[in-house]
Amino acid sequence: MSQQLPLRFSLRRLIGAYVVAIIVGSLASAAVILLDWLRENSYDPESPYHLFVAKFFVPWLAAVSILLVGMAPILIPMYVACVIAVQKWAIRSRAAFMGCGVVFAAVAWSAFFAWHCLISTRCSVTPTSITHLPLVAVFELIAIGAASGMACRFVLMRRPAKPCDNFSRNEGR
Repeated sequence: MSQQLPLRFSLRRLIGAYVVAIIVGSLASAAVILLDWLRENSYDPESPYHLFVAKFFVPWLAAVSILLVGMAPILIPMYVACVIAVQKWAIRSRAAFMGCGVVFAAVAWSAFFAWHCLISTRCSVTPTSITHLPLVAVFELIAIGAASGMACRFVLMRRPAKPCDNFSRNEGR
């Protein structure tokens, strides 16, 4: 059973898919930060809940606001190009959307890291200083991008809800 792909997406659906992908990617990013912190510091059930807030919700809110506002000039043109590619070549596969999500995550990470280097060190940024990543961080970027790409696919490829006929039939009873 193949999923029918609409030729055109509504503007509401496009914006919704973009925002959902950003929110899911930010949630995955915050979860990675929390898991890294828990791995390094071990989980203590006696510790107050503010540590969870500080290690999960604050990075999540920061990631959402940075990606929606700060990275918009970079990410929105990429998103438009991806939507055009989806429509032109009828891309439906989960792997393609995950790949697009990973590219978005890598670009966002590179841009944020370049900005962070410029602000913190006030020196020039070289491609090697941006692209040097430990293997664990590469896996984290892949997980974040895959989650984001799948969320975008879910919203874009979701079939519109059909009106329910049962309501009109049961109305007279």
